[in-house]
Amino acid sequence: MKRTVFLLMAFFALSAINAQSGWQTVLFDDFNRADGDLGENYEVIIYPETMTLGIINNEVKVVPDSSSMHAYWTVGHINEISVDSIRLSCILRASADSDSSLYSFALSARVDSLYYCMAMVSSGTDSVSISIMDNLGNTTMLAGEQAYLEMDKTYFLEFTLQGTDLSLKFVEVGTEDTLTLNATDESCTRKEICINGYHYSPDMILYFDDYKIETYYHDTYINKIEKNSISIYPNPANDKLLISGLIKQADVSFYSLDGKLIRQHVLTSGTSEIDITDLSQGSYVVKIKSDNKVITKRLIKE
Repeated sequence: MKRTVFLLMAFFALSAINAQSGWQTVLFDDFNRADGDLGENYEVIIYPETMTLGIINNEVKVVPDSSSMHAYWTVGHINEISVDSIRLSCILRASADSDSSLYSFALSARVDSLYYCMAMVSSGTDSVSISIMDNLGNTTMLAGEQAYLEMDKTYFLEFTLQGTDLSLKFVEVGTEDTLTLNATDESCTRKEICINGYHYSPDMILYFDDYKIETYYHDTYINKIEKNSISIYPNPANDKLLISGLIKQADVSFYSLDGKLIRQHVLTSGTSEIDITDLSQGSYVVKIKSDNKVITKRLIKE
């Protein structure tokens, strides 16, 4: 009898651990409420101030000012999410009088005053991508694919950040057409999250709905997030840069902060040395592509 009770206690204890592990919803908003402002969970910034952003017919509708060619907006969640693993998702639809009207839409995370990670949909390049943007608006793409976007179709986006691993799932709703992107980045470390949009023409209207924020909780003895073992040093560097932890051959690219490719190298496994004497002083983005993953590092050249 005692053995039976002990086994039952162990079973329920394990069940409790499993119940606390995995993805848990922090916020789900289907916007099924009265037309108007988004509510107290959000901080909204729009430019120009004459554009409108609010709930219309149980979804969020963003309409630019007809007199302005460009419009920008951001919807931030008021609370920081203080965990390394977070997943953002929503559905998106765009409508315009002309197929040549352009827009960008992004789920953004780890936002700070310098950089933030974005899962972006861009009609101008007909693409979805995982990118890093700095505070000057310069964007570095970590991974991207052609999306074959069409007006008035509905798309589902799911942006997952687990440690340094980033992934984007992009699906045309009602079909099995799915794009999956993977990348790695360790430059963005803050906890703020938001949704961003940019309209390049006054007739472009964006709609989003079913906004969801999830966090991943786990028992550290059962699930551990694998940390990136590739390192660059010294950093700051003067004349030589060492890259260690490469398991396979890697393509290494140096970019300026405005996204211009400066130089490229092909490295073998193990630890490799790169002569950077000819690089001008300043900051660079170093992208290391190996084994179907892209790892992004920030380098300061003295």
